[in-house]
Amino acid sequence: MGLEEAFSLRIPDKAIESMATPRHVIDHLHDQLPHGAESPCLSQRAFHILRRTLQVTLETDCSCLRPGTRLLDILPGKNPDDFWAKTGYLLGAPRWPRVGPRGWFQGSWSPQVTSLREATTYLAAWMPMAIKPVGEGWAWSEVAWIVDQHIRESLGIREYSFDDHFVRDLGVG
Repeated sequence: MGLEEAFSLRIPDKAIESMATPRHVIDHLHDQLPHGAESPCLSQRAFHILRRTLQVTLETDCSCLRPGTRLLDILPGKNPDDFWAKTGYLLGAPRWPRVGPRGWFQGSWSPQVTSLREATTYLAAWMPMAIKPVGEGWAWSEVAWIVDQHIRESLGIREYSFDDHFVRDLGVG
């Protein structure tokens, strides 16, 4: 489960069986994490970490790196994937998205990003432990945002409420 990897937690099968709504998932994850007050936006933190890492990788200043920046416009060389992979390595990313339009890659679904904004969202939602300082607690709303991103990306569901039943209301099952 992507959420287990994102939060570096193991969710027992018995607990998964009892999670019928997104709110159940959020509550369970939040109960397993150290609690804290609302902190600066995860996306904002991710953007600044990603921008600093790209500055190192590209050996450039940050003036050209904005959320709307297209990655293929800033990644050098004939194979921009090498530079992008180095960025993921520097971030400690076990699974780093490819650069390019979303879609199939070599016969399997591969996360792909085209802009710094998409890469920032990926980093914040799929690798939140990399951007949250050790020892800083989690607000319920932060966990909810990450769960929401996973539901949108993994399940392709855009419109739902946290109280919708996965099987009955969202057709997941």
